[in-house]
Amino acid sequence: MENIISIIARDISSHVEVVNIDSDNVCFNASFDFTPVFRNEDYVGIIKKEQYLKINSIEKSITKYTENIVGYKTAIDIILKKLSIYKFVMVVDEKGCYSIITEADLYKQPFRVYLFNHISNYEIAITEKFRKHFLQNEFVLEKFLSEKNSWKVKQRFEEKKSKNVEVDYFEEMDLSDKSKIFKKIGFLNKIDISGKKYDTLFEKVNNLRNEIAHSKNVSVLKDLDQLLEIIIFMKKCMKA
Repeated sequence: MENIISIIARDISSHVEVVNIDSDNVCFNASFDFTPVFRNEDYVGIIKKEQYLKINSIEKSITKYTENIVGYKTAIDIILKKLSIYKFVMVVDEKGCYSIITEADLYKQPFRVYLFNHISNYEIAITEKFRKHFLQNEFVLEKFLSEKNSWKVKQRFEEKKSKNVEVDYFEEMDLSDKSKIFKKIGFLNKIDISGKKYDTLFEKVNNLRNEIAHSKNVSVLKDLDQLLEIIIFMKKCMKA
């Protein structure tokens, strides 16, 4: 599952013009107020447009950023950690070519699709945990869900069954139902989290999914630390 929930950094990065330290002039990309600087093939830092125009010297304008380089297969949680510190991340691919990720890239469609897929993989993973957990135990729907929600699940189940679609009760539950079962059958001990904290984080996951599906604005993108917390929470649940 780990390879499924990781994102290739290259998929959300943008091309950026680069400059060699020995160049006579600098061409700044219209989308950025800085450009990466290289000495031959080695990345040495960046120059900011405003500073360069004042000094008119590439070497004297360099700000050293070397801790913000990642490989093109880097997982999104690592990228978010670096973005919260450096505001941009340099991505190097297998051919040694560079591109860049900024916070603006998180608002684009590829990243929204990634987040939605991540939540879907999280739901699939905990559903599989239920199937394994109840393999040796009889599962009684009403023990875990309200009468109303139990009826809803059974209705969906019977409708699919009448069409010869092979499903089970778990498949027909809402994500919020699955969250309650995850909590009730003791998985919280495996992720070392309190019930209250679990409820808070799950609510954030659910809100994130609804915003991605139904809104142009995803509020959590304004808080990278909170987004990182949500992603780490889902990963823990998937590994429980």
